[in-house]
Amino acid sequence: MPTDILDRPELDGAVLRAPILDAPSTVALAVKLLARVPAPRDARDRDALARVRSKARTLRAAVLELQRAWAARDDAERREKGRTKVRPLDLASDAAWASLLARLEAWSGIGAEARAAELMALLLPTRLDFTRLALPAQWAVQQQKLDLVEAEGLARDLERLAGAAFLRAVRDTHEALGVALGMRGDAPPEPPIADVLQAMRAVHRAIGAYALRLADVYDDVSDEAAAAIRMALAPIAEARAAAATRPPSEAGEAGGPDTPVPDVDDA
Repeated sequence: MPTDILDRPELDGAVLRAPILDAPSTVALAVKLLARVPAPRDARDRDALARVRSKARTLRAAVLELQRAWAARDDAERREKGRTKVRPLDLASDAAWASLLARLEAWSGIGAEARAAELMALLLPTRLDFTRLALPAQWAVQQQKLDLVEAEGLARDLERLAGAAFLRAVRDTHEALGVALGMRGDAPPEPPIADVLQAMRAVHRAIGAYALRLADVYDDVSDEAAAAIRMALAPIAEARAAAATRPPSEAGEAGGPDTPVPDVDDA
Protein backbone atom coordinates (compact mmCIF):
# COMPACT_ATOMS: atom_id res chain seq x y z
CA MET A 1 0.00 0.00 0.00
CA PRO A 2 1.38 3.48 -0.78
CA THR A 3 2.91 5.33 2.17
CA ASP A 4 1.17 8.63 1.33
CA ILE A 5 -2.35 7.18 1.09
CA LEU A 6 -3.76 9.83 3.46
CA ASP A 7 -2.68 12.55 1.02
CA ARG A 8 -4.39 10.88 -1.93
CA PRO A 9 -7.54 12.65 -3.29
CA GLU A 10 -10.70 10.78 -2.37
CA LEU A 11 -12.87 9.48 -5.17
CA ASP A 12 -16.16 11.28 -5.62
CA GLY A 13 -18.99 8.78 -5.22
CA ALA A 14 -20.72 10.33 -8.22
CA VAL A 15 -18.10 8.90 -10.56
CA LEU A 16 -19.22 5.40 -9.62
CA ARG A 17 -22.78 5.86 -10.91
CA ALA A 18 -23.31 6.26 -14.63
CA PRO A 19 -26.29 8.43 -15.67
CA ILE A 20 -29.24 7.10 -17.63
CA LEU A 21 -28.38 7.61 -21.30
CA ASP A 22 -29.76 6.61 -24.67
CA ALA A 23 -28.04 3.99 -26.82
CA PRO A 24 -25.70 6.37 -28.74
CA SER A 25 -24.50 8.05 -25.54
CA THR A 26 -24.17 4.72 -23.73
CA VAL A 27 -21.89 3.36 -26.44
CA ALA A 28 -19.88 6.59 -26.49
CA LEU A 29 -19.39 6.53 -22.71
CA ALA A 30 -18.35 2.89 -22.70
CA VAL A 31 -15.85 3.48 -25.50
CA LYS A 32 -14.30 6.37 -23.54
CA LEU A 33 -14.01 4.20 -20.44
CA LEU A 34 -12.44 1.33 -22.35
CA ALA A 35 -9.93 3.70 -23.93
CA ARG A 36 -8.69 4.65 -20.46
CA VAL A 37 -8.39 1.26 -18.76
CA PRO A 38 -5.30 1.60 -16.52
CA ALA A 39 -2.30 -0.53 -17.43
CA PRO A 40 0.23 -1.50 -14.73
CA ARG A 41 3.54 0.31 -14.93
CA ASP A 42 4.74 -1.00 -11.59
CA ALA A 43 4.92 -4.67 -10.60
CA ARG A 44 3.10 -3.79 -7.35
CA ASP A 45 0.02 -2.79 -9.37
CA ARG A 46 -0.14 -5.82 -11.62
CA ASP A 47 -2.51 -8.00 -9.57
CA ALA A 48 -4.86 -5.17 -8.63
CA LEU A 49 -5.14 -3.82 -12.15
CA ALA A 50 -5.56 -7.33 -13.57
CA ARG A 51 -8.83 -7.48 -11.60
CA VAL A 52 -9.80 -4.16 -13.11
CA ARG A 53 -9.10 -5.38 -16.62
CA SER A 54 -11.30 -8.42 -16.01
CA LYS A 55 -14.26 -6.10 -15.40
CA ALA A 56 -13.23 -4.02 -18.40
CA ARG A 57 -13.41 -7.08 -20.64
CA THR A 58 -16.91 -7.80 -19.32
CA LEU A 59 -17.87 -4.22 -20.17
CA ARG A 60 -16.45 -4.57 -23.67
CA ALA A 61 -18.44 -7.76 -24.26
CA ALA A 62 -21.62 -6.00 -23.12
CA VAL A 63 -20.98 -3.08 -25.49
CA LEU A 64 -20.42 -5.43 -28.42
CA GLU A 65 -23.72 -7.18 -27.61
CA LEU A 66 -25.51 -3.83 -27.49
CA GLN A 67 -24.07 -2.93 -30.89
CA ARG A 68 -25.15 -6.29 -32.30
CA ALA A 69 -28.68 -5.88 -30.96
CA TRP A 70 -28.83 -2.30 -32.23
CA ALA A 71 -27.68 -3.32 -35.71
CA ALA A 72 -30.22 -6.16 -35.79
CA ARG A 73 -33.02 -3.78 -34.84
CA ASP A 74 -31.96 -1.28 -37.49
CA ASP A 75 -31.85 -4.02 -40.13
CA ALA A 76 -35.36 -5.15 -39.16
CA GLU A 77 -36.68 -1.59 -39.33
CA ARG A 78 -35.16 -1.10 -42.77
CA ARG A 79 -36.77 -4.31 -43.98
CA GLU A 80 -40.14 -3.25 -42.63
CA LYS A 81 -39.93 0.18 -44.23
CA GLY A 82 -39.44 -1.56 -47.57
CA ARG A 83 -42.63 -3.54 -47.08
CA THR A 84 -45.21 -0.79 -47.43
CA LYS A 85 -47.82 -3.31 -48.58
CA VAL A 86 -47.52 -5.05 -45.21
CA ARG A 87 -48.74 -2.12 -43.14
CA PRO A 88 -52.49 -2.56 -43.83
CA LEU A 89 -52.18 -6.29 -43.13
CA ASP A 90 -50.38 -5.56 -39.87
CA LEU A 91 -53.15 -3.19 -38.81
CA ALA A 92 -55.81 -5.73 -39.71
CA SER A 93 -54.06 -8.41 -37.67
CA ASP A 94 -53.68 -6.06 -34.70
CA ALA A 95 -57.38 -5.20 -34.90
CA ALA A 96 -58.40 -8.86 -35.03
CA TRP A 97 -56.44 -9.69 -31.89
CA ALA A 98 -57.77 -6.58 -30.15
CA SER A 99 -61.33 -7.59 -31.00
CA LEU A 100 -60.79 -11.11 -29.70
CA LEU A 101 -59.40 -9.70 -26.45
CA ALA A 102 -62.32 -7.30 -26.10
CA ARG A 103 -64.84 -10.14 -26.49
CA LEU A 104 -63.14 -12.17 -23.78
CA GLU A 105 -62.81 -9.16 -21.50
CA ALA A 106 -66.53 -8.50 -21.81
CA TRP A 107 -67.22 -11.84 -20.07
CA SER A 108 -64.46 -11.42 -17.54
CA GLY A 109 -65.57 -7.90 -16.73
CA ILE A 110 -68.95 -8.98 -15.44
CA GLY A 111 -67.60 -12.10 -13.73
CA ALA A 112 -69.98 -14.28 -15.67
CA GLU A 113 -67.51 -16.71 -17.24
CA ALA A 114 -64.33 -17.80 -15.48
CA ARG A 115 -63.16 -19.59 -18.62
CA ALA A 116 -62.77 -16.23 -20.37
CA ALA A 117 -60.23 -15.12 -17.78
CA GLU A 118 -58.40 -18.44 -18.12
CA LEU A 119 -58.17 -18.04 -21.89
CA MET A 120 -56.82 -14.51 -21.56
CA ALA A 121 -54.19 -15.74 -19.08
CA LEU A 122 -53.15 -18.49 -21.51
CA LEU A 123 -53.16 -16.58 -24.78
CA LEU A 124 -52.85 -12.91 -23.88
CA PRO A 125 -51.09 -12.65 -20.50
CA THR A 126 -49.53 -9.32 -21.50
CA ARG A 127 -52.58 -8.26 -23.50
CA LEU A 128 -51.49 -6.85 -26.88
CA ASP A 129 -47.83 -6.06 -26.12
CA PHE A 130 -46.71 -8.43 -28.88
CA THR A 131 -48.35 -6.23 -31.53
CA ARG A 132 -45.67 -3.61 -30.84
CA LEU A 133 -42.79 -5.92 -31.73
CA ALA A 134 -40.99 -5.76 -35.06
CA LEU A 135 -43.19 -7.50 -37.62
CA PRO A 136 -41.21 -10.74 -37.96
CA ALA A 137 -41.13 -11.11 -34.18
CA GLN A 138 -44.82 -10.21 -33.88
CA TRP A 139 -45.77 -12.82 -36.46
CA ALA A 140 -43.68 -15.46 -34.66
CA VAL A 141 -45.40 -14.74 -31.34
CA GLN A 142 -48.83 -14.86 -32.98
CA GLN A 143 -47.96 -18.21 -34.54
CA GLN A 144 -47.01 -19.55 -31.11
CA LYS A 145 -50.37 -18.42 -29.74
CA LEU A 146 -52.31 -20.08 -32.56
CA ASP A 147 -50.25 -23.24 -32.16
CA LEU A 148 -51.30 -23.23 -28.50
CA VAL A 149 -54.95 -22.93 -29.53
CA GLU A 150 -54.56 -26.08 -31.61
CA ALA A 151 -52.42 -28.02 -29.13
CA GLU A 152 -54.68 -27.32 -26.15
CA GLY A 153 -57.98 -27.55 -28.02
CA LEU A 154 -58.96 -23.99 -27.14
CA ALA A 155 -60.83 -23.20 -30.35
CA ARG A 156 -64.21 -24.47 -29.11
CA ASP A 157 -64.18 -22.26 -26.00
CA LEU A 158 -62.90 -19.28 -27.97
CA GLU A 159 -65.69 -19.65 -30.52
CA ARG A 160 -68.27 -20.06 -27.76
CA LEU A 161 -67.15 -17.03 -25.79
CA ALA A 162 -65.76 -14.67 -28.42
CA GLY A 163 -67.54 -15.91 -31.53
CA ALA A 164 -66.32 -17.99 -34.44
CA ALA A 165 -66.04 -14.93 -36.67
CA PHE A 166 -63.54 -13.31 -34.30
CA LEU A 167 -61.27 -16.35 -34.09
CA ARG A 168 -61.49 -16.74 -37.87
CA ALA A 169 -60.47 -13.10 -38.32
CA VAL A 170 -57.39 -13.67 -36.14
CA ARG A 171 -56.41 -16.72 -38.17
CA ASP A 172 -57.10 -15.15 -41.58
CA THR A 173 -55.27 -11.89 -40.92
CA HIS A 174 -52.34 -13.78 -39.41
CA GLU A 175 -52.10 -15.96 -42.51
CA ALA A 176 -52.25 -12.95 -44.83
CA LEU A 177 -49.54 -11.19 -42.84
CA GLY A 178 -47.36 -14.30 -42.96
CA VAL A 179 -47.67 -14.53 -46.73
CA ALA A 180 -46.69 -10.87 -47.12
CA LEU A 181 -43.69 -11.35 -44.84
CA GLY A 182 -42.57 -14.46 -46.72
CA MET A 183 -43.27 -16.76 -43.76
CA ARG A 184 -45.38 -19.29 -45.56
CA GLY A 185 -45.25 -23.07 -45.77
CA ASP A 186 -42.63 -24.72 -43.62
CA ALA A 187 -40.20 -21.82 -43.65
CA PRO A 188 -39.21 -20.96 -40.06
CA PRO A 189 -40.04 -17.43 -38.89
CA GLU A 190 -37.25 -14.96 -38.38
CA PRO A 191 -35.98 -14.93 -34.81
CA PRO A 192 -37.25 -12.14 -32.55
CA ILE A 193 -35.20 -8.97 -32.75
CA ALA A 194 -32.77 -8.63 -29.86
CA ASP A 195 -33.90 -6.34 -27.09
CA VAL A 196 -31.82 -3.16 -27.33
CA LEU A 197 -33.13 -1.85 -24.02
CA GLN A 198 -32.08 -5.03 -22.23
CA ALA A 199 -28.63 -4.81 -23.82
CA MET A 200 -28.34 -1.16 -22.72
CA ARG A 201 -29.16 -2.14 -19.15
CA ALA A 202 -26.45 -4.79 -19.28
CA VAL A 203 -23.92 -2.15 -20.37
CA HIS A 204 -25.00 0.14 -17.52
CA ARG A 205 -24.54 -2.71 -15.03
CA ALA A 206 -21.12 -3.50 -16.51
CA ILE A 207 -20.09 0.16 -16.25
CA GLY A 208 -21.12 0.17 -12.60
CA ALA A 209 -19.22 -3.03 -11.85
CA TYR A 210 -16.12 -1.68 -13.63
CA ALA A 211 -16.26 1.61 -11.71
CA LEU A 212 -16.66 -0.20 -8.38
CA ARG A 213 -13.67 -2.42 -9.14
CA LEU A 214 -11.56 0.68 -9.86
CA ALA A 215 -12.66 2.13 -6.53
CA ASP A 216 -11.92 -1.15 -4.73
CA VAL A 217 -8.25 -1.14 -5.75
CA TYR A 218 -7.73 2.63 -5.54
CA ASP A 219 -6.11 2.55 -2.09
CA ASP A 220 -3.96 -0.48 -2.90
CA VAL A 221 -2.04 0.76 -5.94
CA SER A 222 0.83 3.13 -6.55
CA ASP A 223 0.28 6.85 -6.81
CA GLU A 224 0.80 6.66 -10.55
CA ALA A 225 -1.86 3.97 -10.90
CA ALA A 226 -4.20 5.90 -8.60
CA ALA A 227 -3.90 8.92 -10.88
CA ALA A 228 -4.68 6.68 -13.84
CA ILE A 229 -7.79 5.40 -12.02
CA ARG A 230 -9.02 8.96 -11.51
CA MET A 231 -8.54 9.60 -15.21
CA ALA A 232 -10.26 6.32 -16.06
CA LEU A 233 -13.37 7.34 -14.10
CA ALA A 234 -13.51 10.90 -15.43
CA PRO A 235 -15.83 10.08 -18.39
CA ILE A 236 -18.56 9.04 -15.95
CA ALA A 237 -18.39 12.37 -14.13
CA GLU A 238 -18.43 14.20 -17.46
CA ALA A 239 -21.46 12.23 -18.62
CA ARG A 240 -23.30 12.93 -15.35
CA ALA A 241 -22.61 16.64 -15.66
CA ALA A 242 -23.92 16.67 -19.23
CA ALA A 243 -27.00 14.62 -18.30
CA ALA A 244 -27.88 17.08 -15.52
CA THR A 245 -28.48 19.86 -18.02
CA ARG A 246 -29.55 18.04 -21.19
CA PRO A 247 -31.95 15.22 -22.10
CA PRO A 248 -30.42 11.72 -22.52
CA SER A 249 -30.41 12.01 -26.32
CA GLU A 250 -28.21 15.12 -26.10
CA ALA A 251 -26.19 14.33 -22.99
CA GLY A 252 -23.06 13.02 -24.63
CA GLU A 253 -21.21 12.11 -27.76
CA ALA A 254 -22.97 9.72 -30.11
CA GLY A 255 -21.78 6.20 -30.70
CA GLY A 256 -23.35 3.70 -33.05
CA PRO A 257 -23.53 0.03 -34.01
CA ASP A 258 -20.29 0.40 -35.99
CA THR A 259 -18.30 2.50 -33.51
CA PRO A 260 -14.91 0.81 -32.89
CA VAL A 261 -14.68 -0.56 -29.35
CA PRO A 262 -11.18 -0.53 -27.80
CA ASP A 263 -9.76 -3.94 -26.98
CA VAL A 264 -8.60 -4.82 -23.49
CA ASP A 265 -5.34 -6.72 -23.52
CA ASP A 266 -3.72 -8.71 -20.72
CA ALA A 267 -1.08 -6.14 -19.87
